Formats: sequence, C-alpha cells, structure tokens
Amino acid sequence: MINYPRIIITPGEPAGIGPDITIQLAQKNWPVELVVCASADLLYQRASQLHLPISLYEYNSNSNRKKKKGSLAIIPIELSKKVTPGKLSIDNSNYVIKTLIKSCDECLKGRFKAMVTGPVNKSIINEAGIPFIGHTEFLANRTGVDKVVMMLVNNNLRVALATTHLPIKNVADAITKDNLNVIINILHNELKKNFLLKILLSTFVD
Repeated sequence: MINYPRIIITPGEPAGIGPDITIQLAQKNWPVELVVCASADLLYQRASQLHLPISLYEYNSNSNRKKKKGSLAIIPIELSKKVTPGKLSIDNSNYVIKTLIKSCDECLKGRFKAMVTGPVNKSIINEAGIPFIGHTEFLANRTGVDKVVMMLVNNNLRVALATTHLPIKNVADAITKDNLNVIINILHNELKKNFLLKILLSTFVD
C-alpha cells in the first residue's frame, strides 16, 4: 500500500473565507491526502452555498489515500453555534482554537507533513477571553519552542521577518543583534533542511 503524504488544514474563522477556500481545494486532485479539521456540517453547508460537490470521509491515522477530486478526509470538530457567512460569533471562538490544538497535536505525533491554517479573526477570539496574538505565537507555545521565524515564500522570493505581531512602537526595540543572530541561525538551518538550499553562513550580524 502506498503511503501518501498528509497535510492537515484548519479552515480558521467559520464565518470567514477559510471554509470556502477549503471546499475549492477539494475540487482538485492532489498527490497527497488532505485532511480538514473542521465541522462537517459547516463544510457541507458552505459547499451547498457555493454549488460545489463535497464528499467527506473519516480520517484514519493507520491508512490513507491520495486526494481525489471532490473529497476530503475529516477530523470532525463541532461548532458551538450555527454559522452565517460574514457574521462573526464569539461562541465559535473555542471551536477555532480546538481545530488548531487538534491539528498541531496530530503534527507533533508525526502524522502530517505540514499544517495549513486558514485566516482567523483575532479580535473575536480575544473577546471570548482567549489570549491569541497570532498563529505563529500560538503554535510556538503549543510546541514548546522558544523562538520561531515567520517566512513569506513564493516561487521567486523568501522573506524572513525579524519580528511578528508587535505594535509598531515596539518594533525598533525588538530588532537587536542577539535577536537577529538567533533568527539568521534558524533561517540558515531551515533553508538547508526544508528547502534543500546550499548556504554557507560564515558570519553573523556585526
């Protein structure tokens, strides 16, 4: 049996664009197994509204299959409140966090090659009394990592950020020699490991 690489998706804010994008991803064939961590009812509802077909089958960590057009494996997480597209509800903030926790933990168990996160609304999560700065900080805390680097990537350019999710008044103080040395070290190692780039880093920031 062929073991296809798995990628897990959290669609993010249920009233936002994330579920729509997830449904649209399902319309293509992929050389991996895509697994969505979300409410099945939400996805069926959104697919109906988009007039797109969707077939959901239960995720099985012991076996997998290549993604087929119109289908997705699912780890079901129940919504707290029915969703109306475009209308935020504080009641579903815990749902968003639950999808992130479950997906992150599955990655930590080595069951997925990557995690794709849909957009969330930070303010509605904070209004629910949940401290949330952003995906980067949330995942760093969940995985017990002291320092992470956010990198923006396309086919021609890779941009690593020296700071993440800070008030603009705090940015200058956060850009220090020690901080940049740590970031450059992480960037150097990850570009070689995950992007297979041959880089010789002989000096750090003066």
